[in-house]
Amino acid sequence: MNNSDREKNSENVTNNHKNIPTNTRKGKIVNPSSGSSIGNKFKNKGMPNNVGTNLASIAASKKQEIDIKKDSSLTDEEKSELLTEAKKEQKKETRKVVAKGLVKFLIKNPWILAILAILLLIFIFSIYLIQYKYEMPDSGITDYDELETISGNFCTTISLIKEHDKYPGTDIVTNIDDIDLEELFDSNGDGKADTKRWSKKDVPLEDYVKGVVKAEAERVNDEKVFEVASVMARTYALEITSKRCFTWDNENIKAQYKNPQNYVSGSVPNKISKAVSKTSGIVAVESEKLYDMSQESYYDNFCYKEIVYDEKIHSEVEFEMLQEGDNKFITMYGDWVKENVVNPLDDIEKFNNSGKYDGQCQKNGVGLYIAKSLVNNEDNPFSTKRVLNYFYGYDVELRKIKTLTPIIAGLCMDFDLYSTTLTKEQFVSLVNSYNGGTKYARMAAIADQIYDMSIANGLNPELVITRAIREGFSGGNNNYWGINAPNGKSGNSYNSLSEGAMAFINVMVGYKASSLYEVYDKHHYAFIGAKWFKNGNGGLGGCYYLEYIAKYYTNQSRLAEARASCAAGTEIPTNAEDQSAYSMWQVEMMQKARKDVFGIEST
Repeated sequence: MNNSDREKNSENVTNNHKNIPTNTRKGKIVNPSSGSSIGNKFKNKGMPNNVGTNLASIAASKKQEIDIKKDSSLTDEEKSELLTEAKKEQKKETRKVVAKGLVKFLIKNPWILAILAILLLIFIFSIYLIQYKYEMPDSGITDYDELETISGNFCTTISLIKEHDKYPGTDIVTNIDDIDLEELFDSNGDGKADTKRWSKKDVPLEDYVKGVVKAEAERVNDEKVFEVASVMARTYALEITSKRCFTWDNENIKAQYKNPQNYVSGSVPNKISKAVSKTSGIVAVESEKLYDMSQESYYDNFCYKEIVYDEKIHSEVEFEMLQEGDNKFITMYGDWVKENVVNPLDDIEKFNNSGKYDGQCQKNGVGLYIAKSLVNNEDNPFSTKRVLNYFYGYDVELRKIKTLTPIIAGLCMDFDLYSTTLTKEQFVSLVNSYNGGTKYARMAAIADQIYDMSIANGLNPELVITRAIREGFSGGNNNYWGINAPNGKSGNSYNSLSEGAMAFINVMVGYKASSLYEVYDKHHYAFIGAKWFKNGNGGLGGCYYLEYIAKYYTNQSRLAEARASCAAGTEIPTNAEDQSAYSMWQVEMMQKARKDVFGIEST
């Protein structure tokens, strides 16, 4: 553009400038009728049309930028605005070109796109792991909501075993499963065995956990820590109790009966009761099994290896703790210990102990005061799971026990439904040796058929006999098992006793149950009844059975409700807990009948 052209163009710009609406001199200038806003700005200034259609070239041209800057018809504000928006348009065009080029490149090289997708998925999955596995703050994960369950045979009641102090014998029981609760000894020296050697006290599992936490962890005085202790105490209790759910009573003072957990009865502080209830049924697991808390892996209160003493200020400034967390040595600061553990620190030796029976510190376990500092961290408070992960590693998970086959203290629930250890000859002989009355004699007469039919169909033949005994040989014709006999009804009738036996076998096999308890509880083979009927007829269920099954309740308040209903005749509906207690009693009676006929003790 020569000087003459520039002067002419400048004159046009000046003339056109006079016609620009007032509201376009400040702010964004937009003409929605055509092209881009910047292009229209240039047109309003008398610039060539190609300026509006080729903004990238204009904005990129230093010469044209200089022309705009030198144009005396434009105010400084207008010059700045035009140049700024021109650069924005240039960047837009540049991004479009880059994007189009990238798309073309990826279309030609799809393997790169696949790699990018894989990397993105890895990144997303890593974030998920960080949030879920390691429970980072604000991850939205709660401790106990929607926990997965872990199946197995778990005690619902713990039986505390105590040896009478007057026992004069010399033999030592090395295995709590060897205890015979009916064993007598001579307490008077008259040669007569007249006093029981052992006594037991049954405690519902959750009440037992409350007593353990109270005995071992009360001094920590923190509800969140009590939740940690509850999970660990429950896990340890289920792990160390015997198959019969026995453990030593804490009052046993004999050296050979060292109790693995402290337990005290009586009232429990509200904080502990709430923590245990909140974590009800929750345990620590690793590889879908209860976490092994042996080998000093339980918990203690406050155990340190060394105190770092600062002579300048004459104070214990640090405590090097016994435990490690996340594979790092743990140090507790003196001021925190003084405020939360003991004051004055001169008494700290009194607190250097475990909560356990023998005061042994748990080197590989959880320090409850350390846990207190973690769960109360203002910037990054730890959850129960994260505390356990901190000490035990990130393979430890929280699960809620699913009691497919609950074990009551002293009552074993492993009645094998599908096989027997008896030969046919043994079975027939034992059945015929039992004196069960006239109806039973009919059953004994076909003992060999019962054995053959049961084995052929994969059922334990002992079950056919014991269920008939429990049913009382009642029901429809040749129906000794109460098949299809709801409360108050006689049930099906069959043409022969062997036909009835076969029907029972088919019913049992058809359930595909994992335990005898499941047969009664899930499939309601024996049903407590829809209501707490006050009617004294056992055929209707309800109140007739209440005192038989009372010992199987873990929720004492529900037992109280049932008793009140039976006393008043209000006949409130039964619930799953009532049926569960009834099922446990039925199993116990089946165990008894099995022992009576076959002499087999469940283990």
